[in-house]
Amino acid sequence: MEAELPRTRCRRLCKFVCKYGIKLTGALLLPLLLAVFTVVITLEQKKDADKQRLEDRQIAQIQRFEDRELAREQRQQDLNISIAARALERDLANERKDLEYELSEKVRLSNDEQRKHELYIQEENRRDAQLATYINEIGALLEKTNGSLTSNPTVSAIARAKTLHFARSIGPARCSQLIYFLYDSGQLTAGNNPLDVSGAHFHGVDLSVPPLYQISLAGAHLQNASLVGQRIAGMNFTNAVLDRANFARSDCTNARFERASMTATNFSHALLTQATFYRVDLTNATFYAAVAADSGQRCVSFTEAKMDRANFRATHLPRSRFIESSLVGVDFRRAELNYASFVFCDLQSVDLTGSDLMWAVVNRSSLAFATLVNAKLYDMTCPQSDLSYADFSDSCCYPGCSSGALCSTFCVWADNTISM
Repeated sequence: MEAELPRTRCRRLCKFVCKYGIKLTGALLLPLLLAVFTVVITLEQKKDADKQRLEDRQIAQIQRFEDRELAREQRQQDLNISIAARALERDLANERKDLEYELSEKVRLSNDEQRKHELYIQEENRRDAQLATYINEIGALLEKTNGSLTSNPTVSAIARAKTLHFARSIGPARCSQLIYFLYDSGQLTAGNNPLDVSGAHFHGVDLSVPPLYQISLAGAHLQNASLVGQRIAGMNFTNAVLDRANFARSDCTNARFERASMTATNFSHALLTQATFYRVDLTNATFYAAVAADSGQRCVSFTEAKMDRANFRATHLPRSRFIESSLVGVDFRRAELNYASFVFCDLQSVDLTGSDLMWAVVNRSSLAFATLVNAKLYDMTCPQSDLSYADFSDSCCYPGCSSGALCSTFCVWADNTISM
């Protein structure tokens, strides 16, 4: 019995503990659950809050980045606009400067042109006044000498001095008027004791019209003068300087060119009947298609003339005389030179292709290296002349010969003579 007492106490104690343990547990379970729930809710809220803060931070960072980008783009745009504005202002300033410069240049050029025009007008007026003064003074001298300036040596010297003085300063156009004035007043007529105008500077004068028959301009300087189509038969240009003068289509019948300088002078299509060229320099002159009428006498004479590299192509100069002249390299292609005579002339390297040399005489002259291809050489004689290396290909030296028959079968060279 004593052994069962502890077990009873133990059961009662266990029941008590269980009963009150369950009550205590039941009493504590709800607060504990509430506490756990509260903790869980709090943790979830904290987690959500942390997540929200993280998202807000990320959004804020993105927003700040976007704001920075927008600000940077705005600054770059403002910078570009500023650069473009400065460039535009600079371009406008440069354009304005260029426009102002162009306007100033136009004004300057206009002023220069105006000044030049005023100077030109003044110069023209001065030249007109000088020409009027010359005409008045020479007219007064003509009245005193009954129309002849050369009848009195003193008056002649005064008139010559005035002519040389005024000719230098009045220009080509008024020099032409001066020449016509003296010619019309009978002071420049060849063979009538003309006024001495040697040394007068008449450069570039135009004497194309009206006709100047028998005019004497001996010793005058007439470089680049124009006498195109002029009828100057019997004129006298002795000792004149006529370099690059133009006598194209002029009538130079009986004209005298003695001791004249006539380099590069143009006589194209001119009439040269009985014209005389004595001791003249005709280097590089042009006589293209010039003609001289065949009157049975000599048509045109070149004596002691220098005519190197002159152009006589297609000329018609029968019975012309070339005496002691230099004709090196002259172009005589298709020239009609029948009965012409070349005496003591240097004809080296001349081109006589297709020319007519019937009954011509080349006496004691040099035709070395000359070209006479397809030339007519009927009864042409070349006594004591040098024909070294001359080319006679296809030339004919007798009537009716065929091309290339020169001196092969029917022609005989005797003492440098071409004959049947």
